[in-house]
Amino acid sequence: MNFDDVNYKLPEFNRIQFEKTIEVDGSICNTYCTDKMIVYATETTVYAYDGKKNSKIYNSTIKITTIYAHDDVIYIGFNTNETLFITLSKTVIGKCEMNDAIIAFKKVQDCLLILTPNCIHIYDLKTNRILKEFRLFINLIGIEEYDGRLYVLDKNKIKQIEINNLEMKIIEEKYKFRTKMMSGFRMIKNGCIGFGETRIYVITENGKVDKISHYKSITDILICCNSIYTASKDHHIKAFDFNLKRCSSVNIREPAQNIAFIRDDLYVIGQSGIYIKKKKVPLKIKEDEAKIRKLTDFEEKLTVNTFGRNSKQRNEWERHLMHHNHKKAFALVFAEGDLSNIYSVMKYLYEKRQLKSLLVDQKESFVMEFTGFIVDYFYISDLQPILIECMVILASLYARLLKTKAFDELLELFGNVLEDEIEFGELKIRTVSFLESFMQ
Repeated sequence: MNFDDVNYKLPEFNRIQFEKTIEVDGSICNTYCTDKMIVYATETTVYAYDGKKNSKIYNSTIKITTIYAHDDVIYIGFNTNETLFITLSKTVIGKCEMNDAIIAFKKVQDCLLILTPNCIHIYDLKTNRILKEFRLFINLIGIEEYDGRLYVLDKNKIKQIEINNLEMKIIEEKYKFRTKMMSGFRMIKNGCIGFGETRIYVITENGKVDKISHYKSITDILICCNSIYTASKDHHIKAFDFNLKRCSSVNIREPAQNIAFIRDDLYVIGQSGIYIKKKKVPLKIKEDEAKIRKLTDFEEKLTVNTFGRNSKQRNEWERHLMHHNHKKAFALVFAEGDLSNIYSVMKYLYEKRQLKSLLVDQKESFVMEFTGFIVDYFYISDLQPILIECMVILASLYARLLKTKAFDELLELFGNVLEDEIEFGELKIRTVSFLESFMQ
């Protein structure tokens, strides 16, 4: 969904508190948001929430893989390649079976477009039958409508398509991403935004491509008022401007699935439920107030989790720390993604001067992911001394590895955040030799 024309600016995430308004029995696996409702599904149950009423729409014995909503109809795809179309009043109005996995749906005029990996099927909702199939694609990932035009993401290319009198043709190949690992896209004025597992890309009409690393998997994005908001499995909702400079971040303490606006209320869909922050008064955007705040204006509060008084009160990662199993303790909190727990372990090791014992003899995949974590969370002032120490240790242990092309982007980003975040002083002086050795 695009909210380019909405006259409201999303709140500064870190300055607000989200409260859970809907608790879900199970884990949310799929979401689709309109300006009127949030449609979400666990593996077998579909719900619709309009900001006031949460309704169970359909319960299945088959795993749900895709959902889509238009007006008062919800379109469901299953892992058996079957589909079902049901109204909010729970009336089934159609169903069909495809020959391949269902990727996405899109309502266009009186027809429904059903996307499978290499084909777009035109389904007539009046006669409940497939009218035509167009096998013009390699690997379809998604479909978007913007400014009256249809676009599809086919592998790593965005193509504009046209449907007229049951005929479809590819008008032009608009944009191409330099990676095959794409998950979705949104069209914007004079360009597009794409996202993959751990990258966001902005491509403009002149062909310029900007990209930024993103810690852990991005699940979805929202475009609103010239800003990009990402939901991620790292528990965070993050805000970027179109130059991919991060503006704010908030931790909902569970994997985030999506972001939505319903009647001027902001919602975050997590794995276990829906969170809300109501706006009492809509904020009108003025030209001189639309500046993106510097990253340093946003701070995230971290808490240090103290150890239990006895062994029975300690959790697993605390017990590992007490027995000097530093790698196991960190692996647990790192996989869990709770930033306060990660901070607690790192602060403990930092104060005990044991960070090197954590970082020595690690695999390349860990070094890559951990370096991405450092770049992504360096804006938190409490973490900065610890992360600087980690980067110096990484540089001494993995000098050859960090000089490979795979790390070029991360190191460049690290240099950028250093410039943005640290005042010239002792902490910055400690990084000069490190940066000079890798940024030449």
